[in-house]
Amino acid sequence: MRFVLITLCVVGARASAGIDLLVSARLSNNVVGFDASGAPEGVFASGNGLSGPNGMAIGSDGNLYVGSASNEVLRFDGSTGAFIDVFAAAPDLNGPRDLLFGPDGNLYVASGMNDRVLRFAPDGTFIDTFAMSAELDGPVGLAFGPGGDLFVASAINSRVLRYDATGAFGEIVASGLLVGAPTDVTFGPDGRLYFGSNQRSQVMVIDLDSGSVNPFAAGGLVTPIGLAFEGDSLFVASFGNDTVQRFDAASGAYLDEHIAPGAGGMDGPGFVLFVPGPGTITAVSFAALLARRRRFV
Repeated sequence: MRFVLITLCVVGARASAGIDLLVSARLSNNVVGFDASGAPEGVFASGNGLSGPNGMAIGSDGNLYVGSASNEVLRFDGSTGAFIDVFAAAPDLNGPRDLLFGPDGNLYVASGMNDRVLRFAPDGTFIDTFAMSAELDGPVGLAFGPGGDLFVASAINSRVLRYDATGAFGEIVASGLLVGAPTDVTFGPDGRLYFGSNQRSQVMVIDLDSGSVNPFAAGGLVTPIGLAFEGDSLFVASFGNDTVQRFDAASGAYLDEHIAPGAGGMDGPGFVLFVPGPGTITAVSFAALLARRRRFV
């Protein structure tokens, strides 16, 4: 499997001095910041209707976008965490899970309670229901792959699905007991597709060339949700024991408990997001962007 390289220009902004990692804390209704060592830097974003936060993304404007159980996507200042506005809402947005900006610059949101993926323009205007099919039941995680295909974790029926660049259903990539109620999905540096398995309390990996599904990482995980590759490590939000666990990105070997239970007031970690450093990021390949899509969008 090969990635098509596309040059992008992405403007990044530091979330706050000392903050390297953001965690959406679903049960404490806020987004908590941590430094590179996992030490808490305090609540970064909260209030203004933010409830049960799930997916997060840094936009090309350098600001933070968060899916809220209020059936909205809220926008916060990427440097200070100050509330900016309700960026997106639509009658069909019901239970937002993961969200990400696609290669076309639009925002894609998994609408978990009504089984669809919605698309919003860069100004927050609702465009359409991008993906909806009989195979999709309880979408959680989203990841764009090579060629612009969208991969979706369908939690209720334990499937990972692929939709093409137009939103048409492509195939069931993986299903069954090995999938086990998938949560977040993301591409790793090796080009394989990784996902959290709620029922198995493991991170699984799919080789898209062979279609094989195998366990990758397991230590310390209870209901894993958000995944993020950064450097030589894979970071996983473990909702069931209120931690963020760290694994070797190449082997899946357990490294450590990167964030301890309840650190910084974090309660119920959902998704994890590495924030960009200061300055302008240029000449980023689409392949690298996909592999690190929780850091730059």
